[in-house]
Amino acid sequence: MDHQFDRFLEFPSNNEKRQFDDLLREIIWEFVVTGIITPGNGLNYPQAGLPHFSISEFGRKVLAEERAIPHDPDGYLAEIRTAGEHCVDGVAVGYVEEALSCFTRGCYTASVLLLGVAAEAVVLKACDLIVKPVAAKEYNIKTRHRRLVERYSALSKKERHEALPDGLDVTLTSAYDLIRRQRNDLGHPQVPPTIDRQHAFTFFQVFLTVVRDLEAFATYIRHVEKRNL
Repeated sequence: MDHQFDRFLEFPSNNEKRQFDDLLREIIWEFVVTGIITPGNGLNYPQAGLPHFSISEFGRKVLAEERAIPHDPDGYLAEIRTAGEHCVDGVAVGYVEEALSCFTRGCYTASVLLLGVAAEAVVLKACDLIVKPVAAKEYNIKTRHRRLVERYSALSKKERHEALPDGLDVTLTSAYDLIRRQRNDLGHPQVPPTIDRQHAFTFFQVFLTVVRDLEAFATYIRHVEKRNL
């Protein structure tokens, strides 16, 4: 790799330097594959190709996000685990990991399908925390989701506006829409899939909101139940 980093970094040995170069090379090409950067500096024609790079238009949108992004799988998973301390279990994490792997390889439809499965796992876990256990015959996701909505609707307007995240009702709808997509729109052969990079990126942001809001919902309900004991 270029020795420009030698001005900023000090390596104890040549082996550490080679490891850094290998990791940097992997990151750069991952960013190329996902469309964050493109070859060339975008300003000077003689530098229109390798080894120069510039941020793409899509890359600027990604960098403008102030939340975890799927282009950083480790960071995204860490954020999910932190935001969903109680609502995100090992099942959900496993599907998110697979979804991230698909996204970074450009398999956007597969990534959204797996994300929908993860969303279903989060909703089921949240339902266990927020509403009373239900009979096995009511275990289907449609019924469980409806019970979450009913529990939310049963709260007073003051509770919904002051104690819970704004737009939790929209989040509940978004969660179910993501699940429905993987079960119906994407999970069954109908028409050629049309999930592109931008749409997949948006779904990862939606999923993060779902996790945060359902965690806040579950935390509040648990607080209310303890207060009423």
